[in-house]
Amino acid sequence: YNTLGQMDEYTDVTHEYNKEYTNAQNQIVSKFSELDITTTTKRKIGVFDSYGARIPGQTGYNTLGQMTDYIDTVNSSATEGLTSTRTMSGITYKPDGLMNGYTETLREASIRIDGTRIEVRAGILALDITTTTTRAIQSYNALGQMTGYTDTITSSATTSLMTTRAMSGITYHSNGLMKGYTDASTDVYRNPDGTIDTNKLNVTTTTVRAIALNGYNALGQMTGYTDTIDSSASTGLTTTRTMSGIAYSDKAFMLSYRDVTNEVKNASTALQLDVTTTTDRVISGYNPLGQMTGYTDTVTSLATQNMETVRIMSIASYNTLGQMDEYTDVTHEY
Repeated sequence: YNTLGQMDEYTDVTHEYNKEYTNAQNQIVSKFSELDITTTTKRKIGVFDSYGARIPGQTGYNTLGQMTDYIDTVNSSATEGLTSTRTMSGITYKPDGLMNGYTETLREASIRIDGTRIEVRAGILALDITTTTTRAIQSYNALGQMTGYTDTITSSATTSLMTTRAMSGITYHSNGLMKGYTDASTDVYRNPDGTIDTNKLNVTTTTVRAIALNGYNALGQMTGYTDTIDSSASTGLTTTRTMSGIAYSDKAFMLSYRDVTNEVKNASTALQLDVTTTTDRVISGYNPLGQMTGYTDTVTSLATQNMETVRIMSIASYNTLGQMDEYTDVTHEY
């Protein structure tokens, strides 16, 4: 604690797992078989310099005792080779005490919980990405659930890209799980000096998502949803993507799903389109950083009704920014 009796530092170890239960087929599902993740979070509250030293007098609380600045160091048994360092700063609050906004700087690096490094070569981490998100929260409902906010996002992996994501109309089921929202995301080109050049890139994509009450499993994981997508890059084209049968590993990684995508070009335009493509994906594995190492897609399309495509992807490696370096793609069309 600090001299004012406020918490300075703590460690939070959380273990999430499924209980033993009998499923709809009258089979006993054993404890830990569907979910078994331990997450360790070490929080330091305050303002710190570039060397990690606490700046004297900067407690990380405002004069109302509300937390304004902290650093979380997070490790998970699901990604044993990854350490996430989340620096939260400039947290402000509305008069009713609900959060108004903040800046989050998230560094994800290939460092194990014991501090040992996973490197591609001496001194070069296998993964090292920093993402900065500045959030302004517009609204909450009467239950204190967030219903609208705007994020401005930049990443060290894509230094010339800035994304502004406006989330609105967020609704919830009676159990508190999300029911739906509208996501309007605009990607623009950012110059090295931070100025914006919309002549080089300026694309807005609007996604309306609907999640049914049965679109979650008993662990609260999303198993199905429908997205309706429009983009300024393809005016008049509407994409409806229905995801179903999403299954997860005990570490909460996606294992498989069905994606039915329908692309329709507005009939009032000269160019018309109405194509439905179905993709069944089975994911073969993930590395210790949580990156996918392989998957198999089985694809059919109404555009080619007598053809089926099986695509086997084996991803050999990623670069330090989390982008694919090498992969092998075996595609069988028949």
